[in-house]
Amino acid sequence: MFILPGSHGNSHGNSHGNSHGNSHGNSHGNSGLAMAPAGGIALPVSMPIYLGPGVLHPIEAGPFKETEIHPDLWVLPKLPGLLINVLPDTSPNNPDHATLKAIMESKAVEVDLERALNARDANLASFGAEAADQSGDFKHYFHALLSLNPRDHTNTMRLISLVYAAAGVVGMAWKLEFRRARPAQVWPGMFPALPTPPHPSFPSNHSVQAHTVAQVLIEVVKGAGHPAAERYLSELADRIALNREYVGIHFCTDTEGGREIANGLTTQLLADGLVKTLVDAAVDELTVERGTA
Repeated sequence: MFILPGSHGNSHGNSHGNSHGNSHGNSHGNSGLAMAPAGGIALPVSMPIYLGPGVLHPIEAGPFKETEIHPDLWVLPKLPGLLINVLPDTSPNNPDHATLKAIMESKAVEVDLERALNARDANLASFGAEAADQSGDFKHYFHALLSLNPRDHTNTMRLISLVYAAAGVVGMAWKLEFRRARPAQVWPGMFPALPTPPHPSFPSNHSVQAHTVAQVLIEVVKGAGHPAAERYLSELADRIALNREYVGIHFCTDTEGGREIANGLTTQLLADGLVKTLVDAAVDELTVERGTA
């Protein structure tokens, strides 16, 4: 039997934050996700390097480089303007409401929970570790898939962060409209392998975000001349969404609803001026990176 370490945030978190914290500051600081000056490295140093008794001489550092601003933070002031154009009308008068409601009610609960119950051990053995890793932010899976780094793919990573954030807000708007109970509430004895999030189940925001990011990136890789990457992006989005079912946090119709929302949202996003600019810049970055320019 596979046992997913659900204590990652508790018992393991205590030791992980101490022993691994030191090495993580070094290894991750040097990874492709490092954005800050000096790679964001935190060294176990107690004393500065003095140039004389208690003397530190300043140097001319110049301004903080824009490329060193984390993409999640770079997009924050841009997000309100984008959301004005993509926030959905979640009222029953909107035809999308009826479409999503039909998806939510399209399967009996017994069928809906099949992945989380009947094949639990097998699914967790294959996907449990990544499902736990994806339980919060999962943009790094797209970074890894496309071999992105913040120096060479600044705009691609900003595009991912912007789309991810916007999709999360849109998905939450629909969640607050439908307020569907979570699997653990419908089936109290199932005991999900990961903590149930404190918000409604439908639609799956992992599905909304993963599928929207994937669909936008598909436009990028097509423009950069890498059509073979399209299927990998689609498969990754499906996998991220399905992992939430495997751990007992979502119904499969939550996943389907998220994919439906992503289809319409992607069209809206690709019509936005800022998104268009970032898509064009991302195409250039990936084209140059693969040497096809």
